[in-house]
Amino acid sequence: MKRAIIYVIIFFSTFISSINLYSQKDSGFRFNNTRRSKITIPVNVAHNLVIVPVSINNSPPFNFLLDTGVKTTLLSEPLMLGFLKIDSSEAVIVLGLGKDGYIVAERIPNVTFKMDGLTGKEMNLIVLPEGVVSLSEHLGFPVYGILGYDFFKEFPVRINYASKIIRVYQKSDYKVPRRKTTRVPLYIKNSKPYIKAEITSWDGRKDTVELLFDLGASSPLILNEQYKDFSEKHIESFLGKGLSGKIIGKEGRIKSIKIEDIIIENPLVSYPEEDFLFPPEANIDRWDGILGGAILKKFQIIIDYPGNVLYLKKNYSFKEQLYPNLSGIEIVAEGLAYNKFKVDFVRVDSPANKADIREGDFIIAINERPTFFYTLDEVVGELNTRPNDIVTLKLQRGDQILIKRIILKSDI
Repeated sequence: MKRAIIYVIIFFSTFISSINLYSQKDSGFRFNNTRRSKITIPVNVAHNLVIVPVSINNSPPFNFLLDTGVKTTLLSEPLMLGFLKIDSSEAVIVLGLGKDGYIVAERIPNVTFKMDGLTGKEMNLIVLPEGVVSLSEHLGFPVYGILGYDFFKEFPVRINYASKIIRVYQKSDYKVPRRKTTRVPLYIKNSKPYIKAEITSWDGRKDTVELLFDLGASSPLILNEQYKDFSEKHIESFLGKGLSGKIIGKEGRIKSIKIEDIIIENPLVSYPEEDFLFPPEANIDRWDGILGGAILKKFQIIIDYPGNVLYLKKNYSFKEQLYPNLSGIEIVAEGLAYNKFKVDFVRVDSPANKADIREGDFIIAINERPTFFYTLDEVVGELNTRPNDIVTLKLQRGDQILIKRIILKSDI
């Protein structure tokens, strides 16, 4: 079984503007049929992230990333405005993870969003500039934006990663499974959900931390640098993508994290540099860390903003071991069909680094099978099967064709 961990997108954002983004009294998602108690929506799950179909002003559905770490709906592909026949309106400042994480974006008011059985009217759409972040390259198929607080603030939402569905409830009168379900208090601050957890170091120290519950982060657990000594060993690692580029930091393991009665042993933890999380000039709320998709995927989840509660029920993958990146390679997908796979990052002292695999190399075959037949998920899976597996790569580097052999390794 492939049990790789992929760190793809860390996209925490807030807006700095005099504009009231929630000024319309009747804005927000509503059930099309008010007599329905729930709606089931098929979703895609990729790299521990949930992707939902969303229509904009009666357009065909486009893929949007479901993200509790974002305040307002974002469009990451501004070229779509021409297709949608929408003109941009006024400028807002967006602050996201990464040094120099300020960018000027555009706000479009009075937009209508539709999902299966749901309609959001008189809403805002924030359009990011071209080239800021390509969700499609990191997920391996077209993804055009991010849907966040605008959606979750209205309804309780059940997320089933295994069945690839979400269920939206009109009211907080849903049935909660009595057996093996954990109730977790949820704190909504500045439109973002937080929970409390207890972390334990390898030498037995404990601390209670406040974690952003972030569906839009594919990593398992992120902690501030102040907790770095909770891990015995660290490696330099690629931690994700922010507004201003790649986020680099340290990665290790702690002895455990406890959420109410749930204990997760030996979890992987990322420690970004402090300036990446909280740029010194930014006046934003500070938090202890992020609980991300690689851990959330181990549960069936009900996230209930109106009721200030979260329910977690373990699924079949709860006990699976989470490995760091075993090859040391981060891949992005390019081309019209997203089937050209470029090396975007190589970790120092990793198997790929020792085999002289470089950023910018294209992987054209894995174990003699052309990557033309692969998806990005499958390429990443082949590079992260299990420690000590041998992988042979055929690379294109400029005009050169190279053969590289690597032995997968877990450094922590």
